[in-house]
Amino acid sequence: MRSATLEEMRRVATGSSNIGSEAGSCQISENLLSTARGSINNFVNTQARQVTLNSKWKKEERKEVCQRIGRFSFSSGIPFNIANDPCYLPMFEGVANYGPGFVPPSMFELRTFILKDEVTNINKM
Repeated sequence: MRSATLEEMRRVATGSSNIGSEAGSCQISENLLSTARGSINNFVNTQARQVTLNSKWKKEERKEVCQRIGRFSFSSGIPFNIANDPCYLPMFEGVANYGPGFVPPSMFELRTFILKDEVTNINKM
């Protein structure tokens, strides 16, 4: 019986079955049988995504870090448009690439050699 069912399915798929030859059965037009709709791959994403269990925790952690950045900006009177500064994102990327244990520059470091190096870089432009 199974081989007969498979054979019938093959005939239906190729359009060579006798569907509609029996009395009272509905007829299927050849247009419907021969129309290719396309591959299912167009609707399926084949790239696997890693599901993280701590995504909620990461959201909370990011919110806390953003709050600290905001608190620093507000307490220092730094304007909001600092986020549009071209040096803003590379600063945070550098800290993130360094990883845990990064010690930020002191006031002395900022006003001495870091400032001197930046003035030299600007004068080279």
